[in-house]
Amino acid sequence: MSFVTKSRLSRAKLGAVLRVHKSHSDILNAFNKAANLPVYNYRDECLRKSVVTMKVDIPEVLNRIRKCYIGDVSDECYGESDDIDVCISGVMIMTDEELEATVIHEAMHYVCYIDRGYGKNCMCTRDEHQAMYFYGNDIQNYSTTTCVSCISPTKHYGKPNSDCCCPYRAIRIY
Repeated sequence: MSFVTKSRLSRAKLGAVLRVHKSHSDILNAFNKAANLPVYNYRDECLRKSVVTMKVDIPEVLNRIRKCYIGDVSDECYGESDDIDVCISGVMIMTDEELEATVIHEAMHYVCYIDRGYGKNCMCTRDEHQAMYFYGNDIQNYSTTTCVSCISPTKHYGKPNSDCCCPYRAIRIY
C-alpha cells in the first residue's frame, strides 16, 4: 500500500481497460439488472416506470479510464468523477487492486442512459452504484468484497449490520 503515482496509475489504467474489455457483457448485464429493479423512486412512494430503452456506452467507459488523472478530490475520497473527467486522489494510500477498482468505479459513472418514457437521462447515482455492485458479483463469486470508499473488507455486503460504511461503492477485487 502506498500513495498513487503516475506509474502506478498507468498500470492500474491498463489493468482496468483489460478487465472492462474482458467483461463488457457483465457490465451491460449489471446496468440492465439495476435499471429494471422494481424499487420506489426518491420523491414519492410510487413505483418507478419500467425502462423503455437503455444504452451503456462501453467505449466511453474505456475512454474515461484512459483519460483519468491524479488530482485533488474531496476530503477522504479515493476518486471523483463528473460527466467529463475521472480524478484519482494522490494523497490516499491504496493497493494496486484498490486503485484499479477505484478507476473502474469512477469511470462507470455517467455512461448509462435510460429512457422511462420521458426522454433519455443518465442513470441516477444510486442505481449506478447498484449496477457496480452487480458487476462485482457477476465477474466471479469471491469471498470478500472491498469497499473502494472506506477500503475495508466486508462479508455482509448490503445488510444493515454490515461492516462497510458505504454499501453501494463496492467492486469485487481479484
